Order: sequence, then C-alpha cells, then structure tokens
Amino acid sequence: MPEIILTDPAKFFWLKSGKGLRSLRELADYLPAMSLDEFSHHVNAQRNDFANWVQHLFLEPELATTIRKARTKDEFQSVIYTFLVRNEMERTRQEKAAKTDSNDLNVLKDLKEGLAEPARLNKTVAAPPPIPRPTQTDEERVIRDPASFSRYREDDSQRKDALAEKFDEISRRFTESLHPETPENITKRLEFLDARYREFKSILSEARRLGIDPLIADFTLRTVPAKLSYAKVTLAEEDFQRLHATMDDAERELKDAIYAHRDAPNVKRDVERLAGGTR
Repeated sequence: MPEIILTDPAKFFWLKSGKGLRSLRELADYLPAMSLDEFSHHVNAQRNDFANWVQHLFLEPELATTIRKARTKDEFQSVIYTFLVRNEMERTRQEKAAKTDSNDLNVLKDLKEGLAEPARLNKTVAAPPPIPRPTQTDEERVIRDPASFSRYREDDSQRKDALAEKFDEISRRFTESLHPETPENITKRLEFLDARYREFKSILSEARRLGIDPLIADFTLRTVPAKLSYAKVTLAEEDFQRLHATMDDAERELKDAIYAHRDAPNVKRDVERLAGGTR
C-alpha cells in the first residue's frame, strides 16, 4: 500500500514542543532531532503515544507491537524505517504484477477479436486481421537491443544491490540495538551464575538419593532459569543480586532439610535395636 500522509490536523501527532507529524516517515526523520525530554514525555513506563498513534491512525497493530518493544530513539527509527522499506518493496511488487496481468488481458482480448467466426460462412471469408503482438515491456525492448542490454543489466543490478544494502544496514542496526554486545565482566558473571545453578542441581539430586527431602529448596531453585534468562537481557545489577539471593535461599533450605533428616528419629533403626535386645 502507498505511504499514508494524513491531511486532517486533528489526526496529526502533536509533539510536546507543538510540532505536528503527518506520517511515519516524518516521525522517523524527526527522531534524531527530538530532545530526550520530549521523547520521554511520549514514551515511558506508563504509555507509548507513538505506538498508539500507529495502531489507531494507520491501522498497523503489528508495527505498533514492535514499536512498544523499542526503548530508544535509534530503536524507534530503525523499526519504522524497516517497515517503510518492506512496505515500498511490496508495493512495487504488486504494481509490477498488476501491470503484467493487464497486458495478458489485452492480449487475450485481441486474440479473441482476431479469430472471431465470420457472420456468414457462405461468403468469401476475408483473411483475419493479423494478431497484434503484445506490447513490449522496457525489459523486452532492451533485450532486443544488444547494444544496450549490458548497460541495462548493470544499472538494474546496481539498483537492486543498493536497495538490498540499505535494507541490510537498517536490519543490522535494529538487531544490534535489541541485542547489544555483552561486556566481558557481565559474561563472566553470567557464566558463574549458570555454573552455580548447575552444581546446585547436582547436589539436590544427590540429596534425594540419600533419602533427604529437599522440596522447598527444589521449588526455590526452579525460579532460577527464568531469572537467569531475564538477567541476560537486562544486564541490570539488581537482577544479578536477585539471582544470588534466590540461590542463597535455596542453599539455606537444603541445609535445613539435611539437618532435619539427620535429627529425625529413625524408626527402623530403633525397632531393629529393640528386636536385637530381646533375643
């Protein structure tokens, strides 16, 4: 579909500064110049005005969902530009397909008229008019002209390569903004937490084998994988502290289970001892 440019001021996106935006492209183009204060006014933990505008005015719920996941101006710009490039490529494809279908219908119509049965078979039948040749496309005319074929192929290839490079660059920037490179110290902390989790799981298995019931410790440890995955995304210090606290709680629960097992009365042992004393 063609790019939508709003004409009704009531539907414009009015920024905090008073500037009105009429289209997605205007929003993407203006984002670098937008102040952080103005951006935070429209995008924060309570609301996302840009996503709501896209969903309700442009009727693009999928784009709005992706925009809600973005957090910075660069991420917003990458998401919108990616959508615009894909939309333009799809519109070009549809226009080319429609043009081809129209040419095919014209050819069939001309063939039908040229081969129509004469009104009276007992009269001399005139030779049917020549069947008109299909209208040549630009590509066909170039192919029939060997002198310009190489130049056309080279130009067409360059246009396609340029468009592909632009799309790849936008996709790369968007991916990098969502998955930034993890610092080395953060990577080591994640590896340590993962190793600690796996080691504690093996200790729980050994405790069960010895007849110890580490039920509470097991339940506590089951929350670790989800918290670990979340910390890998946020890389926030408070999330690492929560992970350490959760595993500390699990270790304390396991120690309590071990002490309870050690101090619990062993009925089987007492019965055997009493039975042996009566002999």
